Amino acid sequence: MEKTRIIGNNVSIPVIGYGTFKIDNATVENLVLSALDVGYTHLDTATAYGNELGIGYALDRMHLKREDLFLTTKIANDDQGYKETLRAFERSMASLNVEYLDLVLIHWPNPKSAETWRALEELYEAGKIRAIGVSNFHKQHLDKLLETAKIKPMINQLEHHPFNTQKEMADYCEHLGIPVQAWSPLAKGEIFKNDLLKEIAKKHGVGISQVVMRWQIQSGWLVVVKASTPERMRENLNVYDFELSVEEMDAIDALDTGLRTGSNPDDFEF
Repeated sequence: MEKTRIIGNNVSIPVIGYGTFKIDNATVENLVLSALDVGYTHLDTATAYGNELGIGYALDRMHLKREDLFLTTKIANDDQGYKETLRAFERSMASLNVEYLDLVLIHWPNPKSAETWRALEELYEAGKIRAIGVSNFHKQHLDKLLETAKIKPMINQLEHHPFNTQKEMADYCEHLGIPVQAWSPLAKGEIFKNDLLKEIAKKHGVGISQVVMRWQIQSGWLVVVKASTPERMRENLNVYDFELSVEEMDAIDALDTGLRTGSNPDDFEF
């Protein structure tokens, strides 16, 4: 399995990224540095997470060159709209203390998403963002956006784990040529309670999270995953030295119950 994938205009993105949801500014700096130390080269944040400033401090101290790091952020609902997005982008750049961003997503579908996308297209064409995409967009949201978009989204980030496989959405995105990326890949810890996943992990001599991360990437998904200790960070990243069988993949797929650990984009209130 490749550790990077090409999206959009020949942009290489690490398959596994470090997620920073619900990590505050006071905590995120050292956690990001730990993640980079154990081998992550992709960081995922969002304006709504309230930790871009702390991540910026970490980037000032990191051992990597900026060009060796893939950095993602997202436009919050309160910042949607053309002018609002341009202002939000500049605030994120200042907080993160970088000269460009690798990927910027619309965090949630919104009545102003067409204007938000127009601003992102402009920033992309100006070379200030290397790739642009969306998050939590279902079929109707993508269809609506594509009515006016000049550039097709280069990623759709969705909740994805064994209890919510999003197969129809993944198939639709594949049809459109839009790679899918998983958030909440470990279902907020629910995976650790499942007997089937325990059994597969024991068989391969790996952790349960490694089984699920391997299932994610064998299913064709990019992934962002959060962990709070170096040991967990390493475990979630080290999934390239074993392979799940077709039967194991099918058994994990069959765990799907439609469970959501976050909001449903169809019901999300702006």
